[in-house]
Amino acid sequence: MSIQESKIYKFRGGVWIGAWATSWPFCILEVAHNFLAIHDEMLKRDLSFSKDEIVQIEIKKYIPVIGYGIKIKHTKKNYDSIVYFWYVSFRFNKLSNALTELGWINVKSKQ
Repeated sequence: MSIQESKIYKFRGGVWIGAWATSWPFCILEVAHNFLAIHDEMLKRDLSFSKDEIVQIEIKKYIPVIGYGIKIKHTKKNYDSIVYFWYVSFRFNKLSNALTELGWINVKSKQ
């Protein structure tokens, strides 16, 4: 196993899943080479995805400082189709760089 394949990044932020949202700092996005997981500590929900289950991860930048995030488009039937993870804008490059490094998004899809 390469170093890249064993790396795991964790980011604390907020989440919006379907009609429910949890604000920062009650959500953790965990991303590795072969899985991506969202842990909603407030509502006690966990979502996990393999690369095969992710159609696209789209960068979203709405409101400076608080409105940077990713939209996760997936194929899991038992999860809500609306899944966003929000992160602070001044550290957002760390999140987008980790997603790129681990092969979840490509350089073209970054905004």
